[in-house]
Amino acid sequence: RPPWESATADQAIRRTSLPPPPPAPLCPGIPAPVAAAIERCLAPEPAARFADCGAILKAWKGLAADY
Repeated sequence: RPPWESATADQAIRRTSLPPPPPAPLCPGIPAPVAAAIERCLAPEPAARFADCGAILKAWKGLAADY
């Protein structure tokens, strides 16, 4: 499932400036830190996202150690 559903190009452009819906309603029981990491990956502002793949991997490894 794509993070956003848009019928027109205008809607798609507007959607890229908004955060996607949180993953928790789509996946009940998802741990909050996992949901936060997913949201960070999908953040509309580049500065709010992980800096690179290494940063994502480090975050996921940290989360895996907790579960």
